[in-house]
Amino acid sequence: MIIPLFKKNGSFTIDYATNDYIYSEQNSFISNNKSLYYSAFFQTFFENDSINKTDYPCMIGEKQIEMLNEIKRYLDEYGASYKIIIYPEPDARSFNTDDFRILQNIFGKDNVFNYTGSNEITTNKENYIDDIHARSFVGDKILKDIYSRSNLKADR
Repeated sequence: MIIPLFKKNGSFTIDYATNDYIYSEQNSFISNNKSLYYSAFFQTFFENDSINKTDYPCMIGEKQIEMLNEIKRYLDEYGASYKIIIYPEPDARSFNTDDFRILQNIFGKDNVFNYTGSNEITTNKENYIDDIHARSFVGDKILKDIYSRSNLKADR
């Protein structure tokens, strides 16, 4: 059986060699007319109101802690190298601080990174392809930030 390197799925293409999702149609539109793209598609979406913003509620309970500890056990058992990234959503809501501490306690402060909340990524609508997905350069920037630190800090 031959597995194609690329698969077209709706408005994006999946590169199976890198696991990248390529939004070529949207990126082409943005390249040709950025202001029209963001004014037409993001009129109501990009209301980044940090004053009236609420953080996400605590979502990690006892059952989730149990499952996370099991994941950690498997990662340790197989000697996996990993980083957990809490990805920036365009609504700029912050990940719950209690949940963040739980993740740090389980996986270690050097392995958990939080990019949620109001920051240079979430305050710029041009970092997003739609109301959920960041553009690929945002992920590249985050990975570069994490892996370029000589002394990784988990205060992000």
